Amino acid sequence: LKYILRNFFRIFFYPSRILILGKGKIVRAIKERFKRHHRISLIIGEKIPSQKVKEIIEKRKIEEVIVAFFPIDHKYVLDLADICEELGIKFSVVPDILELRLGDLAMDTLLGIPVLNLRPTTLSGINLFLKNLFDVFASILLISLLSIPFLIVAVLIKLDSKGPVFYWQYRMGKKGKIFKFVKFRSMVENADEILEELRNKSDRKGPVFKMKNDPRITRVGRFLRRLSLDEFPQLWNVLKGEMSLVGPRPQVLWEAEHYDKEAKRRLRVKPGITGLWQISGRAELPFDEMIKLDLFYVQNWSWELDFMILLKTIPAVLLQKGAY
Repeated sequence: LKYILRNFFRIFFYPSRILILGKGKIVRAIKERFKRHHRISLIIGEKIPSQKVKEIIEKRKIEEVIVAFFPIDHKYVLDLADICEELGIKFSVVPDILELRLGDLAMDTLLGIPVLNLRPTTLSGINLFLKNLFDVFASILLISLLSIPFLIVAVLIKLDSKGPVFYWQYRMGKKGKIFKFVKFRSMVENADEILEELRNKSDRKGPVFKMKNDPRITRVGRFLRRLSLDEFPQLWNVLKGEMSLVGPRPQVLWEAEHYDKEAKRRLRVKPGITGLWQISGRAELPFDEMIKLDLFYVQNWSWELDFMILLKTIPAVLLQKGAY
C-alpha cells in the first residue's frame, strides 16, 4: 500500500524533476529530503559545461536546478542562472558553508539582505534552567524509590566477584569538562588492564570499544548490562549537575580524543543516562550513526523529544536490543 501511494503521489501530485549538480554530504542530505517528499531528483557529481546542463534540462524536462559544488565557481553559477531564467525554471544555490555546518544554520534577513545565522541550541535560557530543575527532582525521586533494589544489586555484585560495588571512571561532559562517572561494577576488578589486550577485537568500527562476548564481564554484570541496571548509579551524577537524564552518552576520554570537529559538537549539552541512540539500537549502531543521532538531539532539542526518549527507553531496556 505504501509503494502504491508513493508512486500515486509521485505521478499525480509531485511530478517535479530536479537536477542537483554537486557531491558530498549536503547533496546526500538534499536527495534524502526529496525522497521523503516523493520528488524525482537527478544527481550529477561532475562539473559539466553549462551548455551540457541546458541539453539535460531540455531532454529530461527538468523543472528545477540546484547547484551544490564547493567551492562555488561564481561565473559557472551565473551562467547556469541565465540558462534557467531563459528556460523559465527554478534555480537555487546551496552556500558552501552548509557543507561544514549542515543543520546549524538558519536563513534570515538583515534589512532586506539574505543572511545565514548560526542557530544556537534551543537548550538554553529558561529551557536549560527547567531541564536542570527537572533532572534534580527526578533523580531525587528515583534514588529514593530504587534504594532497596540498589542495595540488593550491591549484595549480588559482592557475592559474585571480588572488587568494589561501584566502578568509577573519568568521562568527558559538557564543553569538554572532565568528571567522575559512576556505575555498578559489571566487570572483573582489573578490567581496564585487560582492555589493552582486547582493543583490536572490538565489534564496532570507529574510536569506540564494544565487544559482544567481552571476557571481562562477570555473571551478575551480564545480567545488569542486559537490563541496563548498571547505569542507575549515574543518577548521582545527574543530582550533582554533571549529567542529565536525557542527552548524548558521556564518552571515555581516549575515545573522545579521536573526535573530529563535527563529533565534538555533541559536547554542547550535558551527557545523559539515556538518549536517541540508546532507543535506536544501542551497541548495534555504528559509530557514525551514533554521532548523527546525538547531533540531531543537540540541534533539535525539545521537551517532547526528551519525554519521547524517556518513554521509549523502557521498552528498549526490556527488549534488550543491542544490550551487551
